[in-house]
Amino acid sequence: LFDSLNTDRLNLTSARQQLLSYLAKLPDNARVALFTLDSELHLIHGFTDDPHALIEAAQQLSTTPNPTQRKARDVTDALAEARFTKITRNPKMYATLSRFMWGEYDSKVESRMLVTMEALNQLARSMAVFPGRKNLIWISGGIPFDPTGTAPQMEKTAALLAATQIAVYPVDVRGVAYLGADAAAFSQEVFN
Repeated sequence: LFDSLNTDRLNLTSARQQLLSYLAKLPDNARVALFTLDSELHLIHGFTDDPHALIEAAQQLSTTPNPTQRKARDVTDALAEARFTKITRNPKMYATLSRFMWGEYDSKVESRMLVTMEALNQLARSMAVFPGRKNLIWISGGIPFDPTGTAPQMEKTAALLAATQIAVYPVDVRGVAYLGADAAAFSQEVFN
Protein backbone atom coordinates (compact mmCIF):
# COMPACT_ATOMS: atom_id res chain seq x y z
CA LEU A 1 0.00 0.00 0.00
CA PHE A 2 1.61 3.21 -1.22
CA ASP A 3 0.17 5.91 1.05
CA SER A 4 0.30 9.38 -0.50
CA LEU A 5 -2.51 10.57 1.79
CA ASN A 6 -0.33 10.48 4.90
CA THR A 7 3.04 11.25 3.30
CA ASP A 8 4.28 14.79 2.82
CA ARG A 9 5.74 16.28 -0.35
CA LEU A 10 9.35 15.90 0.77
CA ASN A 11 9.03 12.14 1.29
CA LEU A 12 6.79 11.01 -1.58
CA THR A 13 9.58 10.63 -4.14
CA SER A 14 11.69 8.72 -1.62
CA ALA A 15 8.68 6.54 -0.78
CA ARG A 16 8.21 5.61 -4.43
CA GLN A 17 11.93 4.80 -4.74
CA GLN A 18 11.72 2.57 -1.64
CA LEU A 19 8.69 0.80 -3.12
CA LEU A 20 10.50 0.22 -6.43
CA SER A 21 13.52 -1.12 -4.55
CA TYR A 22 11.31 -3.49 -2.56
CA LEU A 23 9.53 -4.75 -5.67
CA ALA A 24 12.85 -5.38 -7.43
CA LYS A 25 13.89 -7.70 -4.59
CA LEU A 26 10.71 -9.79 -4.40
CA PRO A 27 11.37 -13.51 -4.02
CA ASP A 28 10.37 -15.81 -6.88
CA ASN A 29 6.68 -16.74 -7.00
CA ALA A 30 5.68 -14.04 -4.46
CA ARG A 31 2.11 -13.02 -5.27
CA VAL A 32 1.76 -9.30 -4.70
CA ALA A 33 -0.89 -6.69 -5.44
CA LEU A 34 -0.25 -2.96 -5.47
CA PHE A 35 -2.63 -0.44 -3.89
CA THR A 36 -2.37 3.28 -3.37
CA LEU A 37 -4.16 5.56 -0.94
CA ASP A 38 -4.81 9.20 -1.73
CA SER A 39 -8.31 10.54 -1.11
CA GLU A 40 -9.46 6.91 -1.43
CA LEU A 41 -8.10 3.41 -1.92
CA HIS A 42 -7.11 2.36 -5.47
CA LEU A 43 -6.02 -1.00 -6.85
CA ILE A 44 -3.05 -0.22 -9.11
CA HIS A 45 -2.20 -3.81 -10.05
CA GLY A 46 -3.91 -7.05 -9.06
CA PHE A 47 -2.12 -10.05 -7.61
CA THR A 48 0.75 -11.25 -9.75
CA ASP A 49 4.07 -13.02 -9.35
CA ASP A 50 5.60 -10.84 -12.10
CA PRO A 51 7.73 -8.18 -10.37
CA HIS A 52 8.34 -6.39 -13.67
CA ALA A 53 4.62 -5.69 -14.10
CA LEU A 54 4.46 -4.35 -10.53
CA ILE A 55 7.53 -2.16 -11.05
CA GLU A 56 6.05 -0.75 -14.25
CA ALA A 57 2.82 0.06 -12.40
CA ALA A 58 4.69 1.56 -9.43
CA GLN A 59 6.72 3.84 -11.70
CA GLN A 60 3.47 5.54 -12.68
CA LEU A 61 2.51 6.41 -9.09
CA SER A 62 2.05 10.10 -8.44
CA THR A 63 4.30 11.93 -6.02
CA THR A 64 1.87 14.83 -5.63
CA PRO A 65 0.86 15.22 -1.99
CA ASN A 66 -2.74 15.15 -0.86
CA PRO A 67 -4.09 18.63 -0.01
CA THR A 68 -5.02 17.46 3.50
CA GLN A 69 -1.38 16.62 4.27
CA ARG A 70 -0.16 19.29 6.62
CA LYS A 71 2.24 19.12 9.54
CA ALA A 72 1.82 20.83 12.89
CA ARG A 73 5.11 22.53 12.07
CA ASP A 74 3.42 24.23 9.09
CA VAL A 75 0.86 25.79 11.43
CA THR A 76 3.43 26.99 13.93
CA ASP A 77 5.57 28.42 11.12
CA ALA A 78 2.59 30.29 9.64
CA LEU A 79 1.64 31.67 13.06
CA ALA A 80 5.24 32.74 13.67
CA GLU A 81 5.20 34.63 10.36
CA ALA A 82 1.90 36.25 11.32
CA ARG A 83 3.59 37.71 14.40
CA PHE A 84 5.52 40.04 12.10
CA THR A 85 2.37 41.49 10.52
CA LYS A 86 -0.18 44.05 11.65
CA ILE A 87 -2.36 41.29 13.07
CA THR A 88 -0.30 41.20 16.27
CA ARG A 89 -1.50 44.68 17.11
CA ASN A 90 -4.86 43.10 17.87
CA PRO A 91 -4.37 40.17 20.31
CA LYS A 92 -7.97 38.99 19.86
CA MET A 93 -7.55 38.81 16.09
CA TYR A 94 -4.29 36.87 16.46
CA ALA A 95 -5.96 34.47 18.92
CA THR A 96 -8.85 33.98 16.46
CA LEU A 97 -6.40 33.30 13.63
CA SER A 98 -4.54 30.82 15.82
CA ARG A 99 -7.74 28.96 16.79
CA PHE A 100 -8.82 28.87 13.14
CA MET A 101 -5.50 27.50 11.89
CA TRP A 102 -5.29 24.83 14.61
CA GLY A 103 -8.94 23.92 14.02
CA GLU A 104 -8.28 23.51 10.31
CA TYR A 105 -5.22 21.38 11.08
CA ASP A 106 -7.22 19.17 13.47
CA SER A 107 -10.00 18.71 10.91
CA LYS A 108 -7.48 17.67 8.24
CA VAL A 109 -5.91 15.13 10.59
CA GLU A 110 -9.38 13.82 11.45
CA SER A 111 -10.28 13.60 7.76
CA ARG A 112 -7.08 11.69 6.94
CA MET A 113 -7.73 9.34 9.87
CA LEU A 114 -11.26 8.56 8.66
CA VAL A 115 -10.18 8.02 5.04
CA THR A 116 -7.29 5.79 6.18
CA MET A 117 -9.55 3.69 8.44
CA GLU A 118 -12.11 3.26 5.67
CA ALA A 119 -9.35 2.27 3.23
CA LEU A 120 -8.06 -0.39 5.63
CA ASN A 121 -11.62 -1.68 6.12
CA GLN A 122 -12.18 -1.76 2.36
CA LEU A 123 -8.86 -3.53 1.81
CA ALA A 124 -9.72 -6.14 4.45
CA ARG A 125 -13.16 -6.80 2.94
CA SER A 126 -11.71 -7.17 -0.57
CA MET A 127 -9.00 -9.57 0.66
CA ALA A 128 -11.49 -11.77 2.52
CA VAL A 129 -11.95 -13.89 -0.62
CA PHE A 130 -8.31 -15.00 -0.46
CA PRO A 131 -7.78 -17.76 2.11
CA GLY A 132 -4.92 -17.80 4.58
CA ARG A 133 -2.58 -15.21 6.00
CA LYS A 134 -1.86 -12.03 4.05
CA ASN A 135 0.77 -9.37 4.69
CA LEU A 136 0.05 -5.70 4.13
CA ILE A 137 3.20 -3.63 3.76
CA TRP A 138 2.05 -0.06 4.29
CA ILE A 139 4.56 2.49 2.96
CA SER A 140 3.68 5.79 4.59
CA GLY A 141 5.03 9.02 6.00
CA GLY A 142 2.93 8.60 9.14
CA ILE A 143 -0.11 6.95 10.61
CA PRO A 144 -2.82 9.48 11.47
CA PHE A 145 -4.03 7.56 14.53
CA ASP A 146 -2.73 5.60 17.49
CA PRO A 147 -2.68 1.98 16.27
CA THR A 148 -2.83 0.75 19.87
CA GLY A 149 -5.85 2.92 20.61
CA THR A 150 -9.14 1.61 21.89
CA ALA A 151 -11.44 3.91 19.91
CA PRO A 152 -14.42 1.90 18.63
CA GLN A 153 -13.50 2.58 15.00
CA MET A 154 -9.92 1.39 15.57
CA GLU A 155 -11.15 -1.75 17.30
CA LYS A 156 -13.54 -2.43 14.40
CA THR A 157 -10.74 -2.04 11.85
CA ALA A 158 -8.35 -4.21 13.88
CA ALA A 159 -11.00 -6.92 14.23
CA LEU A 160 -11.73 -6.85 10.50
CA LEU A 161 -8.04 -7.12 9.63
CA ALA A 162 -7.62 -10.01 12.09
CA ALA A 163 -10.72 -11.81 10.80
CA THR A 164 -9.39 -11.69 7.25
CA GLN A 165 -5.91 -12.74 8.47
CA ILE A 166 -4.11 -9.57 7.38
CA ALA A 167 -0.94 -8.64 9.24
CA VAL A 168 -0.09 -4.96 8.80
CA TYR A 169 3.56 -3.89 8.55
CA PRO A 170 3.82 -0.10 8.46
CA VAL A 171 7.06 1.20 6.93
CA ASP A 172 7.94 4.79 7.75
CA VAL A 173 9.47 6.38 4.64
CA ARG A 174 11.30 8.88 6.84
CA GLY A 175 13.47 6.09 8.23
CA VAL A 176 14.35 5.47 11.83
CA ALA A 177 14.58 8.62 13.92
CA TYR A 178 17.16 8.83 16.66
CA LEU A 179 15.60 10.74 19.53
CA GLY A 180 18.63 10.64 21.77
CA ALA A 181 18.73 10.72 25.55
CA ASP A 182 15.68 12.97 25.72
CA ALA A 183 13.45 10.52 23.83
CA ALA A 184 11.09 9.96 26.78
CA ALA A 185 10.60 13.67 27.28
CA PHE A 186 10.22 14.22 23.52
CA SER A 187 7.56 11.53 23.16
CA GLN A 188 5.60 13.04 26.03
CA GLU A 189 5.69 16.44 24.31
CA VAL A 190 4.59 14.97 20.96
CA PHE A 191 1.65 12.98 22.28
CA ASN A 192 0.33 15.54 24.77
